[in-house]
Amino acid sequence: MRSTISDAALLVTAETDASAFRIIYDRHCEAILGFFIRRGVDYHTALDLTAETFAASWLSRGRYRDRGDGNAGPWLAGIARNTLSHAARHRAVATAARERLGMLAESRPVDPVAIDAIDNVDAWSPEIGEALAGLSEPARRAVELRVVHGNTYDEIGETLGCTPLAARIKVSRGLADLRAEVSNVQRGDET
Repeated sequence: MRSTISDAALLVTAETDASAFRIIYDRHCEAILGFFIRRGVDYHTALDLTAETFAASWLSRGRYRDRGDGNAGPWLAGIARNTLSHAARHRAVATAARERLGMLAESRPVDPVAIDAIDNVDAWSPEIGEALAGLSEPARRAVELRVVHGNTYDEIGETLGCTPLAARIKVSRGLADLRAEVSNVQRGDET
């Protein structure tokens, strides 16, 4: 496939030939990575966000509309902005969840094996340790991987042997169970 083909033509071709999308990636990956780095994102996170941007663009490639010059750069930049915005919102939500649950940034265990004794982590409120101990093993593990270790859903899925979407659902359900357990623990303390 010739590299002089426009991005717009490559996106049409990508519907039946995924290698066409690889050319778009090769043309624009450095610019997208630079976009994130210029906005203060650390290098490794910028790599993750770049991958997420291209994954989102692959999934939405059928919605690309050529503005006349065949260049997908502005379209990809828009997806990158949305990806960055989503990541910032997610970080704020995760931080708020840690605060609500009484977890401080410095409470992350250094040794990953120590997570098995989660109710012994001194920096967490007693309610959190007790509530985590009350969760099922799969729910507890999903919450630990996301909230304690800050893993991405892709990483959680890999660890748990499921898709990123299934990992997201497991974390969401685990957090809901944890909130219920914290309420139960707190009500038990009041009686």
